[in-house]
Amino acid sequence: MKHLAKLSLGLAVLCLSLGVPSVRADVPDVVNLDFTGVVTCNDTTPCGGSSSFTVTGTYSFDPDTLSVVGPWSFSSPIGTISSAGATADAVSAISGSFIVIDFFALSQGGGSTNFNSPVVQLFFPSGDTQTSGSINVTGTGFGSAVCQLASNGGCPTLDSSAYFPFTSGTSTVVTPEPSSLLLLGTGLIGLGGAFRRRFPSL
Repeated sequence: MKHLAKLSLGLAVLCLSLGVPSVRADVPDVVNLDFTGVVTCNDTTPCGGSSSFTVTGTYSFDPDTLSVVGPWSFSSPIGTISSAGATADAVSAISGSFIVIDFFALSQGGGSTNFNSPVVQLFFPSGDTQTSGSINVTGTGFGSAVCQLASNGGCPTLDSSAYFPFTSGTSTVVTPEPSSLLLLGTGLIGLGGAFRRRFPSL
């Protein structure tokens, strides 16, 4: 019976080690992502006098519903755009061959439709339902870009200084750290030892 207990413990650890990659291969319910991109500053004033600005952000995406879930935050030339705002909003939809995600700092007067708010807009290939990988920088409309409020309170198509188009940008999936997986495995091994002490006859 001791050999059976050892064999069972060994199989459990083996299943754990083999199961981790298979779980990653499946489409998860929610994908946590880190974003890094670079925009061109048509108006260098909010970009500190530079002609480019690095935009970073974090968000979570549900591939099943194609929607942003939970908190999100982006650093942009026009300041932080995040879900912490009282009326912040995140809207996603499929437009042609793209999945478009809009992160709004302030939805005022139906800003989700009229773009009456600062916004970070990202275009991803629609075949990538997890929205990981590179954004498309030449999408429909003004494409992947950051838009600041102009003098008329919106993001006018005729005022190019209101837009900071992305020249590059990538979202990467946040995977569990190896230390977390090691901690899980160690815990299972410890549980096996406790089981043997509780049932020494096995």
